[in-house]
Amino acid sequence: MLGKIAYRLPSIDSLFDAPLSNFDNYDTMRFRLFVKIPIDVVGSDATTADLMCGTASRCDIYYKKAYTPVIYYINPPVVYFDSIVDIWFNPKSIMGLIVDLLSDEMPFINTKIGNALVNFEDFVGFETTFSGMARNRVRGRVTDQPIADSQNVTMQWETGKATTQL
Repeated sequence: MLGKIAYRLPSIDSLFDAPLSNFDNYDTMRFRLFVKIPIDVVGSDATTADLMCGTASRCDIYYKKAYTPVIYYINPPVVYFDSIVDIWFNPKSIMGLIVDLLSDEMPFINTKIGNALVNFEDFVGFETTFSGMARNRVRGRVTDQPIADSQNVTMQWETGKATTQL
């Protein structure tokens, strides 16, 4: 309706469902975005059409390793409801992209351990800064935790998901 698409990229390893080490040789990857729409043309074999940008380069999406945050580990490794957890991560160069945060916002949108959100309300605010290209620690409180098969850690940033090296 507005003529624009808002999106957040998944981490590159989850996008391709492949180990992150497969992408070690790439600093930048370019993707061209287009939208498939269903069409109903009588007598035609085509069932979809591709919508593309008038200027192709405006539909280019770049994955840049320097702008993809990395999660290293959590401490303690086993968490439960209302426990305090430290997450060690490197925001890389992403902090230079995130500007003008409102007083109730953080540079990352949410963080989950398993399926439980981590609440940073008592520990992180809009004025909190993180050093790019360095290991940072953020402390949070684990919310009500549904039963999960794993303790996978995910961190959603304004620009997309962090990769993990757990």
